[in-house]
Amino acid sequence: MTTINILCCYYVHGLDGSNRDFKRMKEKVESLFSSLFTSDNSQNKNVINVHYGYCSNDNAFWKTHFHFDNLVEKSFNELTRFMEEQALASFQKDYEEKYQKLGGDIQCNLYFSLIGHSLGGIISRDVAYRIFSSYEKDNVTYDSYFDYLKQKFTFLTAIKPCSFMTLSSPHMGSLARNESGGIIKTGEKTAVRMYCNWLSGSIGKLFTYKDAKPGKKPSLIRLSQNEYMECFGRFPNRTIVGCVRFDIPVKFCSAMGDIHHPVNEYADDHILVEDDTRICSFAGYEGEDLEYYKKEIFNETVSKKMYYPDTKHLPSPDIDEEIKVGLEKIKKTVEDGQKYEEMEDVCIPDTINQVEVPVSVLKLFNQISFRRIIIDFSLPMLYKMGTHYMYIGLVIGPSSSTVEAMIDKTVSLFSNIILADFIRTSGQTAEYSISKFYEKKEEEKEKK
Repeated sequence: MTTINILCCYYVHGLDGSNRDFKRMKEKVESLFSSLFTSDNSQNKNVINVHYGYCSNDNAFWKTHFHFDNLVEKSFNELTRFMEEQALASFQKDYEEKYQKLGGDIQCNLYFSLIGHSLGGIISRDVAYRIFSSYEKDNVTYDSYFDYLKQKFTFLTAIKPCSFMTLSSPHMGSLARNESGGIIKTGEKTAVRMYCNWLSGSIGKLFTYKDAKPGKKPSLIRLSQNEYMECFGRFPNRTIVGCVRFDIPVKFCSAMGDIHHPVNEYADDHILVEDDTRICSFAGYEGEDLEYYKKEIFNETVSKKMYYPDTKHLPSPDIDEEIKVGLEKIKKTVEDGQKYEEMEDVCIPDTINQVEVPVSVLKLFNQISFRRIIIDFSLPMLYKMGTHYMYIGLVIGPSSSTVEAMIDKTVSLFSNIILADFIRTSGQTAEYSISKFYEKKEEEKEKK
């Protein structure tokens, strides 16, 4: 029997972004995939791996300022075009012209990954909900969009969610704290409020929980409800990434989905860098997960000059304890019988007072587990203002060798994770290894 594994990656840009935002990462994944899955590297000639990637663009630039529901609708429709008119239409042609001629049984599995930056990560959460909700096409209702795809493209044996990665996505919103913190800090918070509430169009109200339509909850609260998080949870590889410093548009704790900010601890431990980037810590990897990802990602061979011996492996955050401490900080008493999940109007601050987070969102978001990766991306001088965009591969302004080297390291990290997830989820760990691939490259380099 021949097994064909198709990896489809859908990249969703953020506010004011476009398909150029993820261009470098998409190309890196394609290049690595091509090199890793060449016939020379395969120990099983009965397995074929195919990749398709697509960067969203229908909501490009000023279009991202429309209401959130409109952005989700357009992004989902763009996804359907990518899957049906590009990825699967292209593969169907190859299937009929090449693979069927191999003879024998063919098992064709599709693995689907969502990668979202900033607002794109929030849009992706609602897109995931639509993927797994009932889907209607030509007056026929299907159990889900994936169910529809299987019936339209009958060569598909199974469709399986793979990776869901968010990079600096404001899962907790952008409610700026009111405490004073010096002129710079106060000015920054004032700018965030003005931008979200007045200058960013309809979408800005999403970040401050003011975008609710009549009879509905604000989007960030709605997306944290059980039915939405259950769809998020169907992806076996859920990774959220945040920059511990210098990400101006999206505060660190909002991106990481908890309210403990470790920047002062990392400074005391001397693991922050200047004019460079590195992995500070990773969490949510335990048991077999930890063993696999330490072998394939968190080591000095694969993540060269990103992972160091002092990179921290941490336990997942204790959200109930964080909420308890946060409520004590604002002197709020929980009423008898009141559940954290119900406290939509009570906001608690992160530990360095950058943002406030509704208790219900913090609790409900963490009803599923996540892998969390914290990086420090410290660009030279004024380049720091572009951290939010540049660490995913989008260069703003004139570049330099230092900047290019930093971007190459973070883009490589995220690309390696996407493919490590795919290898493991598709059951190919015995045949393929990212670490062995990089070891082989180093050996070839030394021979030259």
